[in-house]
Amino acid sequence: MQTLISQPSIKPKCCKPELQTGTSGKQVVELQRLLSYWGTYRGKIDGEFAQATKQAVETFQRKVFLTDDGIVDPFTWQALYAGCPVDMPVLKLGSVGHLVVLLQQALKANDYFWADVNGEFDLFTDIAVREFQKRCGLVIDGTVGFHTWRSLSKLPH
Repeated sequence: MQTLISQPSIKPKCCKPELQTGTSGKQVVELQRLLSYWGTYRGKIDGEFAQATKQAVETFQRKVFLTDDGIVDPFTWQALYAGCPVDMPVLKLGSVGHLVVLLQQALKANDYFWADVNGEFDLFTDIAVREFQKRCGLVIDGTVGFHTWRSLSKLPH
């Protein structure tokens, strides 16, 4: 039985306002400071959500496996405060979908995965996940849960 995985199914716990290009104010200052802290924003902290801020948001979203649309929604806020992916589903042998593609791409970009990226958590993906977990000092179970997602988000991808 395959488990279709696409988007987090948990409702986000953050109640910050949605931000996007053109927004301004103290919430954007907070956003820019968080992005700066996580190393994706190097611009002026001016409270203006312009192109540089949008690009920094997109870069951060990619790091934490969110849709990189440049819009700061509750999931993005949560990840900004945590510094890692939040509310991500557990992936394991048999899972399929977009998040498995992102997992395989991250593993491949860091020389853990050698097979074709196909969105299927197959035996090759399981082996790659286990090797990644081993090298990171994580529990080696082939299951991509919170700790594995967090470790993956620290790698370039």
